[in-house]
Parts: sequence; structure tokens; C-alpha cells
Amino acid sequence: MMPLESGASGLSGALQTVAPYTEILSLVLVLASFAIITYLALRTKTFRSFQFELLLFMLVLAASEVPRILQTLGIITGGPYYDQLGLEIHSASMVVLTLFVALRVYNFRRGKPK
Repeated sequence: MMPLESGASGLSGALQTVAPYTEILSLVLVLASFAIITYLALRTKTFRSFQFELLLFMLVLAASEVPRILQTLGIITGGPYYDQLGLEIHSASMVVLTLFVALRVYNFRRGKPK
């Protein structure tokens, strides 16, 4: 095994070679986690479950990540629009997750975990 050169072409070239594979792996993992959470949420058959809350979070997260990954792979083109939209949706998913966790903590401290 030959070590990578420290020049611009060595490490940069290696990262450019590996990048598409990591993006494909990211896409597979996002879609697989969404499918697993969807399956678990549908098994509980109630909207007040933790699985359903995770489903909502994963839905928003997948909606923000999938277009960005597809654009990075060159499957879709949309210019900087997808980058900004994905960032905004991702930020919204973090706010939703924070609200879910805060609600769970509040209910737990009140003595009524749901």
C-alpha cells in the first residue's frame, strides 16, 4: 500500500474518488432509516407514540437530505436552490426534534410520561 502524497493532487484526488461512494452510502442510510422508522410507527397505530414523533422528524430530515445528495451525485440539478432549501428544512427538523424532546422532558417532570 502506497501512502498518499501530501500535495494537492494526492489527498484531494483521493477524496474526490471516494466522495460519490460516501454520498451513495448516505442516501441508502437515510432511506433505510426512514423505512425502519415508518415501519415502527405504523406498528404502534397511535399518533401519540415516540415512534410517530420520530417518523415526523425523519420525514423532514429525509426531505432535506435526499435532494442535496441527489444534486451532489449529479442526478438532479437545481443550482444553489437545493442547498439553501435543504439547509432551511434541516434547521426546521432540528427545531421539531428540540420541541419533541422538550415536550417529553416536560411531561416526565410533571409525572405524566406519554
